Amino acid sequence: MQAFIDDGARVEWFELSGRTTLTSADDLLALNERFFAQTPSPPPAPQRYVTFAPPCIVDDDVALGPGSTIGPNAHLMRGCRIGARCTVRHALVFPGAQVADGATVEHTLIS
Repeated sequence: MQAFIDDGARVEWFELSGRTTLTSADDLLALNERFFAQTPSPPPAPQRYVTFAPPCIVDDDVALGPGSTIGPNAHLMRGCRIGARCTVRHALVFPGAQVADGATVEHTLIS
């Protein structure tokens, strides 16, 4: 989390019931899923040739290749690049990360 703050990323909080551990990538993905379940987010602005399956968050300055499907439960962080014909769901794609054409990204972090 500190690395995100140091890089100037928007870091938000939400209240959780019960105890939560954040020590691994799996923990962060689980928290992301809880966030999407508890926090309604507006759908991303429509883009030609890209399909969104809400809930999903697409930050500013994200390049999306044609024929790609984003979501559900995907957060594409600023400056990342998603190739053509990609599927990104249940995933976090970190700032500046790149996903190659035709890739399926699911239940993972891409840094």
